[in-house]
Amino acid sequence: MISRDEADRIADAIQALRPNWNRPQLMAVMGDDRIRLRRQPKDVAAALSWLALDADTRQPTRLFEAGPWWATTDPPGSPPKYRATDPTDCAICGRPRGGCLDRDHEYEPQRARGQGVPRSKEEA
Repeated sequence: MISRDEADRIADAIQALRPNWNRPQLMAVMGDDRIRLRRQPKDVAAALSWLALDADTRQPTRLFEAGPWWATTDPPGSPPKYRATDPTDCAICGRPRGGCLDRDHEYEPQRARGQGVPRSKEEA
C-alpha cells in the first residue's frame, strides 16, 4: 500500500524524469486502487521510472497495464539479488571464479591486486 507521502516523493522523482507528466496526473495514477492497494512503493517507483524513460509511453496511465515495466520489480518473497563479495572474485569483472567473464581478460582474484584477504601471512 502506498501512503500519500510516498506517492508525493515518487511523483517528484518521476517529474524529474518526465517533466510533461504533471503532479495531479501522477497522484491520480498512484491513488487508483489497482496501484495504491496492490503494489509496493518501490515497485511503483521502479515501474514508473521505466515508463517515464520509455519513448513509446505517452501517459503514466500505462502503469495500469501488464508490461515489462513490472519485470523491474521483485516478485513477493524472492531472495535478494546480491551476494557478499569474496576475495577470490575476479578483480576485473567482479564475478566468482566459475562465472568470470574472461572473454576479454584472464581471471585475476581481487586479492592479487591487494584487495580482500592477503594470499599469505607474509603479505599481511
